[in-house]
Amino acid sequence: MLLEDQIRQDFLLFSGRSNQIPFIRSLIFNFDLGLNMRMYQGLENPSYPIRPMNFMPAFSLYYLLNQFKFSVPDLAFLYNNALKNFYTLKITLSHFSNGQSGDFYNYDSSNSNRRDGNFSTNFLRSEFSWSRFLNDHLLSASLDYQRDFGIGNLLGFAEGLEKSYGKSRIGTSLIFHSKNFKSGYYRYKKVDFQNSDSIAENKRALILKSRQHYKRFTSIKIRYDTEYILGDLSNYPTQKKPSPVKNRFSQKFTLSIYPANGRTPGFFFLLYHGRDYYNICYTDKILNFKTGLLFELNKYVPPNTVYMPSR
Repeated sequence: MLLEDQIRQDFLLFSGRSNQIPFIRSLIFNFDLGLNMRMYQGLENPSYPIRPMNFMPAFSLYYLLNQFKFSVPDLAFLYNNALKNFYTLKITLSHFSNGQSGDFYNYDSSNSNRRDGNFSTNFLRSEFSWSRFLNDHLLSASLDYQRDFGIGNLLGFAEGLEKSYGKSRIGTSLIFHSKNFKSGYYRYKKVDFQNSDSIAENKRALILKSRQHYKRFTSIKIRYDTEYILGDLSNYPTQKKPSPVKNRFSQKFTLSIYPANGRTPGFFFLLYHGRDYYNICYTDKILNFKTGLLFELNKYVPPNTVYMPSR
């Protein structure tokens, strides 16, 4: 069994304000930190981390192509019924490595060095997205192009990746995020203490003052991602034994469930098929099913969300 954690958090560095010119107030600039680690649990072996892990620091620039007369950070346009279509350009500059410096291949060149092999690349990704609200449901689609490259010796493109990993790729994404819908009820009990006199001493008794039923609200997100790798992959998967099957195409389907009163936590189910995304293990083709908990500090909140209990 594999246990996997994926940490992806963005930190806001700049956000346009309503008193600035339209071009500046439509900009958002973030620093993104991405970490990915796996742990193996088997019958014969105790749990141990699978090294090396993914490191993905990045800078992202968002530009809202719609021009508005109000502050983008306040997201006032979400409550403007006259605006339904939103167009966004996202540009990301990222480094992707595993923090190792060993030879990329094993001594016999049969496969990549999974212990301390060097995996390092940088990429520039341009993504155009369209979004639309449909009765408080959010529908979004995007198209992106990514170009990988090296920067000097410190942030270079690892030698073993040439004509194997791929330097150009295109991707698509389709997202549906529902509005909050009723998923049942929960009981709210209000209790209090009441003094009761007795011959020996005064005793405090716990009494139930009221019992009420409230609605429980939930939203779901359905996401489908694809990626296709372009260019020369003649060395894939190894220099010594290149394969005619280059595994250029990968796809991922994700279902996320968000309890409205949960704020940050949620549940997810994920199905992935394609190249392994765990740095130097990209030469493997995997079929991966995952389920677990997710925590989003900047979670998307559907319009008209009410956190207070509603009868």
